[in-house]
Amino acid sequence: MKSLQIAELRVAPTTLRALAIALTLLVSAEAHAAGLFIAPRGVRPLGRAGAFVAGADDVHALTYNPAGLAFATNQVLLDLAFNFYTVDFTRRVTADSEPLPTVTGEALKLPLPNIGFVHDFGLGPMLTFGASLGADTPGLQTWPSELPDGSPAPQRYAIEEYNGTAIVKLAAGAAVRPIPQLAFGLSLQAMVGTFADTKSVSACDGVICTQAEDPLHDTRIQLVAKNIFSPGIHVGVIGTPTDWLKIGIAWESGYRINRVADLNVRLPAAGEYDAATLEPAEPKARVRLSLPWSARFGVEARSDLVRVELAAVHDHWSSFDQVTFSPQDVRINNVLAIGDYRLAELFIEPRFKNVWSFRLGSEWTPEIDGARDLVLRAGAFYEPSAIPDERLSPEWVDLDKLFITGGAGYRLGRVALDGTIAYGILESRSIRNSQALQLNPLRPAFSGRTALGNGDYSASNFIIGLSVRYFLAP
Repeated sequence: MKSLQIAELRVAPTTLRALAIALTLLVSAEAHAAGLFIAPRGVRPLGRAGAFVAGADDVHALTYNPAGLAFATNQVLLDLAFNFYTVDFTRRVTADSEPLPTVTGEALKLPLPNIGFVHDFGLGPMLTFGASLGADTPGLQTWPSELPDGSPAPQRYAIEEYNGTAIVKLAAGAAVRPIPQLAFGLSLQAMVGTFADTKSVSACDGVICTQAEDPLHDTRIQLVAKNIFSPGIHVGVIGTPTDWLKIGIAWESGYRINRVADLNVRLPAAGEYDAATLEPAEPKARVRLSLPWSARFGVEARSDLVRVELAAVHDHWSSFDQVTFSPQDVRINNVLAIGDYRLAELFIEPRFKNVWSFRLGSEWTPEIDGARDLVLRAGAFYEPSAIPDERLSPEWVDLDKLFITGGAGYRLGRVALDGTIAYGILESRSIRNSQALQLNPLRPAFSGRTALGNGDYSASNFIIGLSVRYFLAP
């Protein structure tokens, strides 16, 4: 019976965990910044530190509060953000063991675009439409597969790389403003694209192999989830009880994933796997999970000269509680002393926690030579980690963070140019109680498997964004 279960879990555990975490990162999309995203989306809103719930009045209303479309002028938008996020991890196999060499994970080197438009199509202030395509700022890092001396990297069982990942969010919505003091908005959304994840899993059994991190028993697995499509909705309301005050509330649904992923597997180099094969040669597995909903609240005080907003965001990460993994008739053949076995359905529990984050942002439009073409922005936001200490690992590094943001824009006729920079102060964490254990193909699991998350984490992050908006004729 033990040998049967060795074969059953040979591919599935790593695949399951990879897809669960990865899709959480990439599909929970616009509303979610705490947990597994590093910063709010969009150049102009980021300059306001993400405080853009009550004051939303451009294409980015589709991200923060779709009711804000009612306050937007006809326009098209293109912006790009560049995320420079690095994490240093010094692992300790046990809480009191000597530290292993420090490794560094770096953010995916891809520009993060946002493209969209707002137009009333001649219907006047009563009804406004918008659509956008964009990418969020994920906290994903690509890590080394080996150290400079050629030895395996100490974090390889958690993550190696996300190369091949390309995910965007589509949104289309409308806002109605039945009276000047009140607007309602609705957006239909979908996350689409491809996600790729590569890591190692140990096949050490404690009998033939007694060293839990023996590289000869490493299985390297790449998961590729193509044609991801996860729909959701986003609703919001903005009230303006006086000329100087706006109040906004928005809610974005959670998401359900039901996706078949491809698995690319390199079997261990140990002798007992010399004749082993996978059937089919390109195995697949179906993954099911639920992702968190988000609620946002904002109050903006405004005048001709300045706008200041205080916003709070609740990310309901506790709804990400179970993942089901169902291999699609996948078998491992010709394992020495084991034979041929079929992979079984599996479950995991991520155990994330709900979080509140807080943002304070402002815009200042001084009058220069009778015109208000220049706008200056500044803000700050604080977001706690949604990951308990015992669940933190290099696969997902979310630290308590305070961001200081600033930016400026200038309007030249129908063209507005904007730039933003955000600097993150991230709290270091030292973990000595990790429950993120090494993935091992035994059930019951090999008692000698090691913890992946123990060690010291530190990070640095800054983001640069550039944007151009073109204002269309009414």
